[in-house]
Amino acid sequence: MRTFHCCGGHPSPDVPCTIQQNSGTEQLPVKAIPPRNIFKRAVRFIKPLLPAFLLAIIPKCPFCLAAYVALGTGIGLSVTSARWLHITLLGAAIIPLSLFAAIRIGNYLYKDRLSLSVFRQRQLLFISLLGMLIGCSLLWLF
Repeated sequence: MRTFHCCGGHPSPDVPCTIQQNSGTEQLPVKAIPPRNIFKRAVRFIKPLLPAFLLAIIPKCPFCLAAYVALGTGIGLSVTSARWLHITLLGAAIIPLSLFAAIRIGNYLYKDRLSLSVFRQRQLLFISLLGMLIGCSLLWLF
């Protein structure tokens, strides 16, 4: 009987199972099925690019952000509100990028050890701590 470690035995076509499955004594890799709908494929491709695009268009100083908001909308921002908006936009851009990097590093380091739930918990702890470390270090730069 085949068991899926990543989806609990219920694979769906939207989220393909990429963890190895057990079939008796041999282990077979599960093939990842790409979504058939072109819209779903486009969203899957664009989703990781949005935080990087947001990080690229955010101005470096809060005064410039306040000026851009005033030019675009006609609403003036105080220095304090511009600073908070700047920090919020940086966080909205850096947090997904740091978690994306942490998940990739965690999956690379723990790719062969996912058969036991103890290793899965260690991988999740490693990913969360590494994501926080990467995110804090990137926010420290700004």
